[in-house]
Amino acid sequence: MMAGRYLFGGWLEFAWVICYNINKDVAYSSLVGIFAGLLAAHCHALLSSLMDNGQKKLGFRSIRNRILIFSILVTLLPSFGMGWFWFDMTRKATTDKIEQRLVDSAGIAEREINLWFKERHYDLRVFANSFVVLDNLSKYSVEGGQESAALEKKRQAYLRNIATYLTLIQKQFTTYRRFVVLDRDGRMLAASDSPESDRSIALPKDWRRRVDAARFFTGDVQFVGKDATPLMPVGIPLLSGEDSSHLGFFVMEVELRGLLPLLTASLPRAEQTTGVATLFSADGHSILSTSLSGGPAGKSVALPQIAQLQKTPQRLQEIINSRGERLVGVVSKFEELSWQLAITEDYYDVFAGVMQARNRIILITILLTIAIGGTATIVAGQIIIPLEALTDGVLRVAGGDLDVSVPIRRDDELGIVGAMFN
Repeated sequence: MMAGRYLFGGWLEFAWVICYNINKDVAYSSLVGIFAGLLAAHCHALLSSLMDNGQKKLGFRSIRNRILIFSILVTLLPSFGMGWFWFDMTRKATTDKIEQRLVDSAGIAEREINLWFKERHYDLRVFANSFVVLDNLSKYSVEGGQESAALEKKRQAYLRNIATYLTLIQKQFTTYRRFVVLDRDGRMLAASDSPESDRSIALPKDWRRRVDAARFFTGDVQFVGKDATPLMPVGIPLLSGEDSSHLGFFVMEVELRGLLPLLTASLPRAEQTTGVATLFSADGHSILSTSLSGGPAGKSVALPQIAQLQKTPQRLQEIINSRGERLVGVVSKFEELSWQLAITEDYYDVFAGVMQARNRIILITILLTIAIGGTATIVAGQIIIPLEALTDGVLRVAGGDLDVSVPIRRDDELGIVGAMFN
């Protein structure tokens, strides 16, 4: 009985500790500690019972030990197996659901960004085909072979006309940071009036090949000003209306912050989850992120995390950002632009439901183990007490005491055996 009371008290104390930990949302690895603690409590009770009443020679062959071991196995093995199976299945289902949701969001963002750039290309062609630009640039090119002060003055007047036109449309369309006209060799001829009018255009190395292949080109993203505004030059060739001779290039710098509303609108909208969309160049450098426009600070990812996500495009992966935050995300590469989009969400927001259900299962398993273990202890005590009395009587008879009698308190098989002994 002493061993039974000790075991039952150990169950209660252990249950209190586990409930306290579960209530504080323990990590998944605590499940191993829970079952290890249960086994330790049972084994301690078994060893204590073996020390009593001279039963050390029976070891684990005793009935008490067999009942207790059976109660452990019949409780822990099914509970652990079913709990692990359910957790693994639910986690996989949740992972597939989140992965598909983020991939769909990336597809929506890519489609909207492509439409946005098509609108910019349309504006570019409208601005470039203006009579003011083509007529003045044609006159400038025709009179370029003659050298005289009067002709040079006229040529500069043509360029001023173009610059005035560029300044006018730049003030009307604030999406564009600057308009520039280049000659055939890429040298700046005229630009819209701005504090940055003398800043050179960052042309890509293969810009001529792009012009020959697609009749337009896009440059590398630059970050300009104190606020590091991302700008991308987009240009098309200027051709004479009469003989389609090449006059130069019309280039406009597009402010990419206009893409932020599109990125924000494409993010998945689920309860208790906040995603972050980040645009990256082909070499992995950040261009734009919704975390810088009112999103959750610190949830964005950097070059090392992007390199990790790039290993399996459009597959959900778990990463740790530079601030040590646990995230899940996917990377999707654009087909028309040399960009890639990373969408990430907080790991604990995504799997909050799975972790809560896991903790409930752990708690239920512990309570079931305690209930079955306590029941097994009571049942074992009801069997062991009469057996201990009978064993004690047998030992006394073996010692020469033939007047010994065993108390009969039961009407079952053990009571019959005790009566036959008496």
